[in-house]
Amino acid sequence: MTNKSTSVTKPSTSKKATKISKDTSIFAQVVEANPKGFSEFTWEKLSGSTRLFEHSSRYVKGVGNPNADLFFVGQAPGRDEDAGGVPFTGPAGQTLHRKLAEVSISADGSWITNLFKEYPPEDREPRPKEVMAHMPYLIHEIEAVKPKVIVLLGNSPLEAFLNMRGITKVHGNIYTLQMSYGEVKLVPVFHPSYVMRRSDDRVTGLKFTKDLTQIKRLVEGEASSSVNKTKGKLIETLDEFEKLMAAISKAEVVDFDLETTSKKPKTGKIICISFSVRPYKAAVLPLWLNWKDGKQVKQYKYWGDKHDYVVGKLKEFFESDIPKCAQAGHLIDIPFLRSVGIRVRHYDYDAIVMHHLLDENVPLGERGLKDFAWEYTDMGGYDAPIVPYIQELEKKHGKDNASFADIPFDLLWPYSAADADVLGRVRRILYERLEKQDLIPLFRKISMPVQSVLFEIEHNGIKIDRKKLAEIQKEYGELETDISQQLQAHSVTAQVLKVLNKRAKEKNPKTKKEITEVNYGSTMQLRIVLFDILGLKPVNYSKKTKQPSTDQETLEALQDEHEVPRMILQKRQYGY
Repeated sequence: MTNKSTSVTKPSTSKKATKISKDTSIFAQVVEANPKGFSEFTWEKLSGSTRLFEHSSRYVKGVGNPNADLFFVGQAPGRDEDAGGVPFTGPAGQTLHRKLAEVSISADGSWITNLFKEYPPEDREPRPKEVMAHMPYLIHEIEAVKPKVIVLLGNSPLEAFLNMRGITKVHGNIYTLQMSYGEVKLVPVFHPSYVMRRSDDRVTGLKFTKDLTQIKRLVEGEASSSVNKTKGKLIETLDEFEKLMAAISKAEVVDFDLETTSKKPKTGKIICISFSVRPYKAAVLPLWLNWKDGKQVKQYKYWGDKHDYVVGKLKEFFESDIPKCAQAGHLIDIPFLRSVGIRVRHYDYDAIVMHHLLDENVPLGERGLKDFAWEYTDMGGYDAPIVPYIQELEKKHGKDNASFADIPFDLLWPYSAADADVLGRVRRILYERLEKQDLIPLFRKISMPVQSVLFEIEHNGIKIDRKKLAEIQKEYGELETDISQQLQAHSVTAQVLKVLNKRAKEKNPKTKKEITEVNYGSTMQLRIVLFDILGLKPVNYSKKTKQPSTDQETLEALQDEHEVPRMILQKRQYGY
């Protein structure tokens, strides 16, 4: 039988830290609220306090070498850790230990712990107030071990220490944190549960392994080498520009990429265009900048009164018969060039289209050049220098309004050069694989020509009968409403509502608001309907979450077993 604490002492921080700010990290707030330090926040004090959740068995203590240079911080204990009292012993922990062994990092020689020390309900993320309550104990734990490097496993520790989310964008970046004993490096990486769920995704595994390898070098005192191996050249004079035009006009294929001020061609500007004709080399041509001598200034034409001449020469090249390649070019590159009067001819290669032909199971657009860099080249993570700027800009202006123009140009242009270089290297590999699978005719005669047709349709639009469209919308809207009402009146809905309201009460006992409708568009609620209440057998499982799928294929397979899946299919038909 598991011993349970009988103490009534609540784990707490200073009163100053009870109100949580969204402007700074929880770590920073707790440090500010405790100027006398954290010597009192011992494990003995925490373990002698009353746990927040009745279902949990214990607080789970960190384990490992008490003098470790490497310190891992996870999110919270899971069911296995709660039962055994040791962090990272469940499936995610096994994944972590296996990956550490692959890069020769000793788990026993490291310290492994969690941000929150108690098993949260339903394996959910710990909430800010819960993290706030346990942060002083974690800081005491860090100061006792005195590591050189702290590894943040997943979004929860990333947010708690650095006040940011988006682990897929910042993984592998190195940050600095000032502790009482000195400076320590922070490195966010994927949570091993994320790696485990995406075990069939080679790119995710490569990223995790590369991040751990970098961490090992960091602990051993080796400088982290840059992953950007592109020898880029910034075109700064007209003479250099003329030489660039001469070089790309003789190339067999030119790989190019644009950096733009926004995603909207009608209002945005082209910051620069990068070109590559051979591996590891690229040239970057600036057009519209708002940086000069390292300082941000009002946007200006880099070439001044020669701007139209430069654009004219670019027009000659892009409208020539020389084969060209971009990645998903019809989304950004082609529209932006069209906005300055350039109609791209012989757009004969597209890395996204090529990859989709080789693996149609990966949805078109789910993978991009950054993923291909990890999978096919030695340049995985080449965008790391600009990621912190992107994060800050998205946080400040919103994801749709963040502009690459606000990234210092001395960082942006090497990144742009790497874009074109990686694109060329990936193109060569993918084309060779298309050849081996006899897919070149399909690629040449259908896939790429269709891209041009689709772009023209998107650019020019298509004519519609507005009156007829309104009639169809009204008819389908009424049909969808009728089916929705039938679903809400169905006996299964009442059963689902009982489950949902019970869970809502468990999560927040103070809640008084009742859930009165089932959202049949919610994957989570649909799982309850199909598999928990109706007891139907799952057909497919999500690759990412490993949970039963509620996709079109599943509903079609189940529609003969019960009327509800059939009704949901009808609702989707009229509602989408």
